[in-house]
Amino acid sequence: MIVADFRDIRPLTHTQYKEFEELMAYYADLPRTRVLWKKKKEQEIKNMSYIEQQRLKHSKAYVQWTKEEDQKLIELYSKGETIEELCKIFARNKGAIKSRIKKISQ
Repeated sequence: MIVADFRDIRPLTHTQYKEFEELMAYYADLPRTRVLWKKKKEQEIKNMSYIEQQRLKHSKAYVQWTKEEDQKLIELYSKGETIEELCKIFARNKGAIKSRIKKISQ
């Protein structure tokens, strides 16, 4: 633990003051930097295809279902898992889960 001894406060040297100014400028510019990074990220997402954008949300969007996934889906659905939980488990959106259940059930 660092304990400050305020009886020994000396003025900053010129070099220390310049370093302090640089740090203050850096921290003052952080909010602007965050905004610029956010805008850059948004622009990158806009330039992606629709499928790539969906895969940012659901990593298995538009990926073909395997037989093992089909079996696990029916098993979990019949046990009463909610659609929302199945979305998390299979990394797919609600429409994909509902459509697959409907297709398998026929």
